[in-house]
Amino acid sequence: MRERLLGVCERTGLAGYLWDSFSNLGWWQLDYSQGDMRPQFERMAGLYADLAKAGLYIKPEALVAFSNHSCCGLHGGNVYAGDLLGYSYNTAIALSFGDGDETYENRILRGQVPIDMLFQCIAHKRIPTLNFHLIPRSEWHAPSCAAIKEVLALYRDQRHRMIRRTVLKDGQGVRWDGGDQALIFAFKPMSAPAEARDATTGETVTILTPNRAYLLNG
Repeated sequence: MRERLLGVCERTGLAGYLWDSFSNLGWWQLDYSQGDMRPQFERMAGLYADLAKAGLYIKPEALVAFSNHSCCGLHGGNVYAGDLLGYSYNTAIALSFGDGDETYENRILRGQVPIDMLFQCIAHKRIPTLNFHLIPRSEWHAPSCAAIKEVLALYRDQRHRMIRRTVLKDGQGVRWDGGDQALIFAFKPMSAPAEARDATTGETVTILTPNRAYLLNG
């Protein structure tokens, strides 16, 4: 199996895999080949390591600590609500909790709820899958659509600075260090550090405004 997976990538240029049901149909299963009835975790972990060492990008459909970008759908509701949002850090977990097309991101698109949750997900480097294609263009709320585009563009422009995360106290926001400049995603109004600049406009500010990101000199 290892050789076949690597061989496909070598022949086609495929850069990685979305590994569906990684836990329940993967390492939780019993390895009957040795007769000891042990789960096949060790063999699965070894295969994952070999694929990662080969430079492949692996996104498991599961919640696993070792992955750089695990994903799953929150079919049972938003288990990362409120103060738990930060625990979904560095994932591709969807915001698709709800009935039919009334998922949270589609309510944002319709202008029924603010952009806050999507902005905060992006701030924690949780990049949810989105289902905007389910909503007819005639129902898109123009200001909300513009805000969504700005948030996604912000992440695309600033993600190279999002290396080491600090969750600020009292729900104020998230700070990222490790790049050429520090970056703050503001969730609440707060006084700006000296010479803070809006990451989108470049404007120097004295107050950090919610749902905006700011570059710091120090």
